[in-house]
Amino acid sequence: MPSSADLPVHKSDGAEEDKTASDELAETYNALLHRYQLTEKSRVLCSFSGGADSSLLLHLLCEARETVGFQLTAFYLNHLLRGDESEQEECFVVRQLLKSSVPALLYQEDIETLAKQEKLSIETAARNCRKKIICTLMAEHRFTHIFTGHQQDDRAETLLYNLSRGAGLKGAGAMREYEPKTGLVRPLLSLRRDAIRKICKKKKIEYFEDKSNATNLYTRNRLRHQVLPLLEHEIHPQAVRSLARSASLFEEAEESIKAVVSLLASRYISRWGEMLLLKQAILNDTLCTPYVLKEVFKEMLSVFKVTVTYEHLVNLEKQFRNPPQKNGICGIWRQIECMYATEGLALFHHHCLKEWKEYQEKLKPERSVETAYFRIRLVLVTEEDANKHSITVQFPLTVHFRQGGERVLLQSGKEKPIKELFNEWKLPHFRRLVHPLIQIRTDVTVLTVSPKRSNKPCFCPLLIRNEGKTYQLEVLLK
Repeated sequence: MPSSADLPVHKSDGAEEDKTASDELAETYNALLHRYQLTEKSRVLCSFSGGADSSLLLHLLCEARETVGFQLTAFYLNHLLRGDESEQEECFVVRQLLKSSVPALLYQEDIETLAKQEKLSIETAARNCRKKIICTLMAEHRFTHIFTGHQQDDRAETLLYNLSRGAGLKGAGAMREYEPKTGLVRPLLSLRRDAIRKICKKKKIEYFEDKSNATNLYTRNRLRHQVLPLLEHEIHPQAVRSLARSASLFEEAEESIKAVVSLLASRYISRWGEMLLLKQAILNDTLCTPYVLKEVFKEMLSVFKVTVTYEHLVNLEKQFRNPPQKNGICGIWRQIECMYATEGLALFHHHCLKEWKEYQEKLKPERSVETAYFRIRLVLVTEEDANKHSITVQFPLTVHFRQGGERVLLQSGKEKPIKELFNEWKLPHFRRLVHPLIQIRTDVTVLTVSPKRSNKPCFCPLLIRNEGKTYQLEVLLK
């Protein structure tokens, strides 16, 4: 391994710290103590690369540790991208963590090979790898906080990068300072990259300079070395600070939109089994702007864990505002199906159709049948009731969903196509998919009940006889 003397380490040259940076540093340290809910019971993970940003972060966390008393651990990932320099960097990281008395979790990953295997850019593969390891560490070691050294220039770069790819508010407001749900903290977002280096020199904080940061090999580097300097020189001298402030404003706007979407979802979205139902009445709500409606769709579709593009949302909004004249199933894209009716829109995963078509369950007096949409059982009736209209059957009966061609046996003894009965009941098309049918013969003759969804049991008017006993079908539609 290389000696300490071989490492490209930067030390203080006596340069004075900028007053603004000094004030921001003091505010950053104050936030560490008070804003991020750190207590002596906190378990803190610091993402440490050895660079100036993470070295200053580690320094601040060590100082805060002395005051608050939390547990501090560092995480380092060697990407194995720079040959001997990567090895030198890891040596420096180990030495600094030993000097700071900070326990270390060290990892190595061949990012170049990983990127080729997953057909990703080096940057994306490295980011995904770090994220995966950090998530694992957070769960296994029960860390309450994860601190990263992202600073103001990083936030400006991220905003430009995301906007160039068509980001919405969420992408534009990315790289948030504090995310309480995940414990992710980026306390250096108010500091510029150059200011951090000045602070490190002033405080004699050693750091390792990654030479690849000076090249234009990666997209981030080109934004850093070409685009941002051009903006500051040609457009506005405070362009980076302004972009970072805009990202913060986008973050606040996104939080406001999320609150509106949550309110509208509670008013107009309901879950019925494996379906999500969105009421058409949402279009009359003054809070439902076109952008908000797209966000409502995203909220619904997140349940199905599918990739949603802007084009999907535009297509869905267009269909929702002007639903097809003929109701029926129409796939938005390969994985999600949708159905329209006068009361709204139903969304469900494509695999549900096959499951509903194949669904069959046996019904006996001693065994009820229950799904996410109904519960059916056979209730023994008195001798007095047994004199009503009835039909003799053989147990077990078969409960299934509509498969096509079924005919319902009525109390009069006549049969009627299930489609005609559904039309008479004005049953929405998506409810027809999962309305229970009880097969009583080997052919297509079935029994069913009128769909009164009152959360109270309803009964089939035609009774069932078997081996001297009479039963009534009790159906609870959910």
